[in-house]
Amino acid sequence: MQAIKNLKARKQEIMDEIKRNAQSALKEAFTEFFEANPDVRLIAWSQYTPYFNDGDVCQFSVNSFCSPKDDKQAEQYLAGELSVYDLDEHWQSGSPVGTFAKDVIDNDIFEAAFGDHVEVVATREGFKVAEYNHD
Repeated sequence: MQAIKNLKARKQEIMDEIKRNAQSALKEAFTEFFEANPDVRLIAWSQYTPYFNDGDVCQFSVNSFCSPKDDKQAEQYLAGELSVYDLDEHWQSGSPVGTFAKDVIDNDIFEAAFGDHVEVVATREGFKVAEYNHD
């Protein structure tokens, strides 16, 4: 039993470390991305555990990274006139945002950094996190 107790303690230490460092590590990654891609104004996404999944296990996940197609759409989104899913989806497109998403997303790290049932907006200035209602 001591081996299991030790393993559980180590797991908790690792999770605590992830929680302490997740947001700063992601800030660094997004800063590098925005510096390399000056035409991308923001990246937005929702992340949550579904309430129902047709009988399958409901698991937390980060949804598609989206970004505005132009400055007008960015302003409309930031003003609350558009939802995250009104923006262009870049998850699998091979665009810089899509490639970045594939490289950076780890559900455990994103959940530790921002929480569950939230919408996150990443800009050059940092992150904005808001509660996200979903079905």
